[in-house]
Amino acid sequence: NNIKVIFDPVNYLDINNYKNQDAIIEEAFGLFADKMCVIHAKDFCIKNEKIKVVSAMEGLLDYELIFKKMSEHNMDIPIICEETDFESAKRAFIKMENLKM
Repeated sequence: NNIKVIFDPVNYLDINNYKNQDAIIEEAFGLFADKMCVIHAKDFCIKNEKIKVVSAMEGLLDYELIFKKMSEHNMDIPIICEETDFESAKRAFIKMENLKM
């Protein structure tokens, strides 16, 4: 009961599986949604045939699906920005709030 998960969806993705991110996100929520205590908000793009980490809401990550899964599991946990500066974080959270509505 004391073990919790910080879910960082971009860490599950690579150049070979990023197009299957929805299935990966669905599986993660199916396996350990009840253990998630924080979600890392960062994003990714593809550059030179590699995953490149970018600020949250600035790339290809399916945040709409993540919020849908959080809602389905009645999750009220923090979402924290990673790999971002203050201004990018502010923009990301505004976009997230608009997406959640």
